Amino acid sequence: SALLSGDILMRYFMSIVHTLAYLAVGIWLFGVTVEVANLPDVVAILALVTLALMGLGLASASAFTLLNAKSGESPVGWLLGFAVTLLAGVYFPPTVLPAWLQSLADWLPHTHALHAARLCLSGKASLATPEIGAAAVFLVKFAALALPVGLLLYVAGMRKAQRDGSLSRWS
Repeated sequence: SALLSGDILMRYFMSIVHTLAYLAVGIWLFGVTVEVANLPDVVAILALVTLALMGLGLASASAFTLLNAKSGESPVGWLLGFAVTLLAGVYFPPTVLPAWLQSLADWLPHTHALHAARLCLSGKASLATPEIGAAAVFLVKFAALALPVGLLLYVAGMRKAQRDGSLSRWS
């Protein structure tokens, strides 16, 4: 478990390093100007969505052992990734979707985080704005539910892998 925890933390760290490198190259090489109107608010939204997504990530990681996923990709992660790219506003705003798909998009933390971050980054809103506050409350509630469930599933998956000896196939 220490090896897996260290691997997860290293991936988070490397994601931060890559993001900072992209930002530096964009500023230095392409002359991109970066003006963030509400940086503390954006960081707060980022922290909240990270907590919310950690629960989903732990649930996805548990699928390898609990569902005996052998393809190398978690079915939970695949389904969630598909839903996020289609529904959450990554490529187009969810408002262009049919009403029933918009209601599904409202259940994804990504939808709330992307909308809130875009408004904060543009300077059109802050955490004090009711719309951003509602998104933050949703993310807190989602994290409060998803983190314990994800952790329980992850622990159950690790125990199952230790019992049947299947943990070594992932190393």
